[in-house]
Amino acid sequence: MTVKSILAECIQKMGLDNFLDNQSYTSDEQKLVSRLVFNVNAVYREIVSAYLPLVEAADVTVTDGEFAFSNLVNVRILYPIRLEAGDREIKFKSYATKIKCDYSGAAKLTYACLPSTDFAFSDSINDVRIPEGVMASGVLAEYYFQNKVFDLAKSFDSDFRVALARIKYRGRSMFLKERRW
Repeated sequence: MTVKSILAECIQKMGLDNFLDNQSYTSDEQKLVSRLVFNVNAVYREIVSAYLPLVEAADVTVTDGEFAFSNLVNVRILYPIRLEAGDREIKFKSYATKIKCDYSGAAKLTYACLPSTDFAFSDSINDVRIPEGVMASGVLAEYYFQNKVFDLAKSFDSDFRVALARIKYRGRSMFLKERRW
């Protein structure tokens, strides 16, 4: 899915004529495109931080039982998931800027992170977990909220969150344990 295709769906849902294939834009059209691209980035960051994390792995060297996240270049870590040395999983304690453990040496760190760069109008989003319609609903919810059209913002936001909850919990049953009250 491309940012341009997400914007095309947004423009269609807004009831406007699709002007994205034009050679040049008017100033109002350019403002709309730049705001929608900004919202695409905001919505994607929200999705990967709250619903569907981007999971990466890196080979790291733990020194004196500590590893600072700043040692990873161009990575914005949300939280560490797993630390492994060979086939052994190492228990660690996570802090804001580092992890501490009872191990020193080479290891593999698995972590959730934010995307390293923002998307531009001509970029592709290579995340197959997120449908284009869900992204468009989130972008429109942000756009209408910024413009203080709260009824439309609420409508698109509820569609966005319901669709993301379905994607996040697909195939898993959601049961709460019975409690004594």
